[in-house]
Amino acid sequence: MIDLLVLLVSVGLTLAAAALVASWRALRPRGDDGPEPEALPAIVVVRPIRGLDPGLPVNLRAALEQRYPGEMETIFVLDDARDPAYPLVRRAVEAHMERPARPDPATRSTSAHVVLAGPRSSGRTGKLHAMIEGLRAARADAPLVAFADSDTRPPATLLAKLAHAVTRDPEVGAAFAPAVSVAPPSTAGDVGYGLLLDGLYGPQAAITMAQEGSLPFIMGQTMVLRRRALEAAGGLRASTGQLVDDMHIGAGIARAGYRNVLVPNRLPIWSEGLSWRAFHSLALRWMIYGRTGVPMWPFNAPTIAYLGAFHLAGLAAIAALLSGAHASAAFFAAASLAVPAALGVVRRLQGAAPVPWRLAWALPLTLALAPLAFLRAQLARSVEWRGRRYRLSPDGRLQSRFDGGPTSVTGLSVPSLPPE
Repeated sequence: MIDLLVLLVSVGLTLAAAALVASWRALRPRGDDGPEPEALPAIVVVRPIRGLDPGLPVNLRAALEQRYPGEMETIFVLDDARDPAYPLVRRAVEAHMERPARPDPATRSTSAHVVLAGPRSSGRTGKLHAMIEGLRAARADAPLVAFADSDTRPPATLLAKLAHAVTRDPEVGAAFAPAVSVAPPSTAGDVGYGLLLDGLYGPQAAITMAQEGSLPFIMGQTMVLRRRALEAAGGLRASTGQLVDDMHIGAGIARAGYRNVLVPNRLPIWSEGLSWRAFHSLALRWMIYGRTGVPMWPFNAPTIAYLGAFHLAGLAAIAALLSGAHASAAFFAAASLAVPAALGVVRRLQGAAPVPWRLAWALPLTLALAPLAFLRAQLARSVEWRGRRYRLSPDGRLQSRFDGGPTSVTGLSVPSLPPE
């Protein structure tokens, strides 16, 4: 029996090692992609906001201080003036617009303003409604459109890098950046969030990009779209009825004959103090998104390899322990724990914050519970997202009407989805 378990665990570890090597190759630093462009087409940047994200004032400042060599209009969209983030956003925009103009157009955005989206339409998530209303309020008819999440802290040249990736190749319809959790984890929920974001989802997208040169969807924490490609995909309203707007938009762009590309430049996500319960809800939501937005195979092959090796070795350790083979049990247990340790290396390769030793137990616990969360996601008929609850159809899309659910956003600090 032990010999059979050794064989099975060895196969599982070999597949996990292959996934690790593929991740390392896809994530390793690339050469310089050339000098920054001196000029780029005009761009409209829509940033939906709901509630107080951790570090929101710093995130706002980073959004307003983008060095973009061209006309840029930044639009912050909130539901209404009762949102606790509203006064912070207003002050940030007013302070930015009061600064004296500089001769270098890459040091200051052309304009920034706040839009109140108002009541959302039936069949739309709050974020999609904010995206539609924000773009409708744009003062410029720019050839490039960007959408960005409120919990992101973009480097000063990120939008320019994304826009350059779109404009230098007429076949590219959208470009997005890999998100990395940079806040030092302070809770077990933070650890689980980072493991899913930087250890699994992000590397899988990088592997697909390295192998295919394009992705069939977008993970839209920050994405830049060619307006012509967005229109060819049916526009934002084509995502009405969808729970996952960015992935649906990316799929439409791909069907229209354009490519969705992942740039190597990292996008810092600032999330801290996430409770385990909040993380469990978030992980469940991400897996629900995957029902309609992410192809199971081959995109999820690395995750399947990691989870397979982890659980197979763990079960082998239990079986060996029960049979009295203590040395074999120790070997299998070490093999199982090697998987979360390897994923920690993958995270650090991307510049993610390290996990403190006092919270290291949350890494294997996250992997252990992942299959149960996946099964729950396949059966889920509702999901909570940013203080709202949405009812789902059996295939994972929105029902024709909303469940009212909670509406308060006071103190909301749950980070938005990688593919929100």
